Amino acid sequence: MDVHGSDELENFPSGWNPSHGRVLLYVGGVAYMFLALAMVCDEYFVPALEVLAHKLGVEEDVAGATFMAAGGSAPELATGLLGIFVSHSNVGVGTIVGSAAFNVLFVTGACAFYAKEALRLHWYPLLRDSSFYAVDLLVLAVFFASGAIQWWHSCALLLLYAFYVLVVFMDKSLRPLAEGWARSRFGYVPLGEQQDSIEAAQLEMQTAASTSKGNQKVFLHLKFRGAVKRILLTQSASPARRFQLAVEIAWLQEQLRNGNRPSEMRLEIEELQDVDLAAVPPNAYMIYKPHEGEAFLELEEGSPMDLNWPHLHSKKRKLWFLIKLPVCALLFYTLPDVRENRSRHLFALSFLGSIFWICVFAYFMVWWTTVIGLYMGISTTVLGITMVAAGSSVPDLITSLIVARKGYGDMAISSSIGSNIFDVTVGLPLPWLLHSLIHKGKPISVHDMGLGIQVVILLVMVFFTIFTVSWCKWKLNHRMGLA
Repeated sequence: MDVHGSDELENFPSGWNPSHGRVLLYVGGVAYMFLALAMVCDEYFVPALEVLAHKLGVEEDVAGATFMAAGGSAPELATGLLGIFVSHSNVGVGTIVGSAAFNVLFVTGACAFYAKEALRLHWYPLLRDSSFYAVDLLVLAVFFASGAIQWWHSCALLLLYAFYVLVVFMDKSLRPLAEGWARSRFGYVPLGEQQDSIEAAQLEMQTAASTSKGNQKVFLHLKFRGAVKRILLTQSASPARRFQLAVEIAWLQEQLRNGNRPSEMRLEIEELQDVDLAAVPPNAYMIYKPHEGEAFLELEEGSPMDLNWPHLHSKKRKLWFLIKLPVCALLFYTLPDVRENRSRHLFALSFLGSIFWICVFAYFMVWWTTVIGLYMGISTTVLGITMVAAGSSVPDLITSLIVARKGYGDMAISSSIGSNIFDVTVGLPLPWLLHSLIHKGKPISVHDMGLGIQVVILLVMVFFTIFTVSWCKWKLNHRMGLA
């Protein structure tokens, strides 16, 4: 079957006819693009995002709902642009609808299983993002009811996203108002916003670091999250000692973020045994020197990408290295790795470059998926909802799993729902607006996409997710993942 004469492929490069078994090459190519998307997210996008969020001083849910969501949704945006201008198909709309369901259910459930421990979620970011997403879906449904998208429809959706970003960045001012409303309305703040809401403190502490001056006095202004909060919540040690341990870990993290690497942090073993070790960050390790009777807690920075041949590994690891080598080499020589101190200041270049490669890989994924769909007689809309949606959501899945594994539950969930908000208010309207501008205001027909039932299904999914989180007492745990 010759598929290259199809209108949906007229703007793609010519390629092999998928008949006589060659369709397997296209299937393999799509699978390799999934791998490439995972590699660029894991090795470059997430590390650059962490540095970017730290430099701007934004909270984890804010970073997840904006930078991480926008970057993770780059494949959907690229797919939408390709669907409008290249393949002239509905693959972009189908992809965004399918990826929305994928993000709300599968990504959230996967994070619940992949996290090292139950992660406490805060009610405000979840309700904030879910409310915006529900409103965006309803507005989109109203626009679709007319059967055509006008240029001002696209502008309205883009303005909704701008308003969402404004609200997210005003989080520090709006959250206390929301908490006050919750207290006045319900008499309490919902579970998840109590006990661990220490924002910052001016601290004076004695640290033991390998410097020419020996012991030195350090003044800090730190935000306590993650390990710090969990140590403060443990009841096995005295409050004073829990607070001191939390400060020491926070200080060490701050030193590493600033490019400094102190050689040791003094913690007596007896005191370490009184601390819930699950509260220690996942990239921490402890060194014990028996002859000195001391233990040292250090944080291990992420390892930069290594292209050296794995001599000491198994044959399977060597085969996996060869499979990944082409995409690893491409990324290694085109993107700065912010996990290296010398490249840390290039975080913006790494962040934008990662998004560029995400779009490139998404282009090939859409092209080859369109060929597969035409060969098998499957519509591009159905393919978009299923295969392309799952593939284009790989960045969202990978980044959410990584940050959930590191203990940032709010960032993982905000990224998942924030990606859907970005898809609806940018991923769809931006290609439509560009199309309208190029074609002098010509509306885009959407009468055959059946969005009504899709909006209802997505709204049910969102409300089900909120109900499940509340039922699990605002914790991201295995029980929630099963639900």
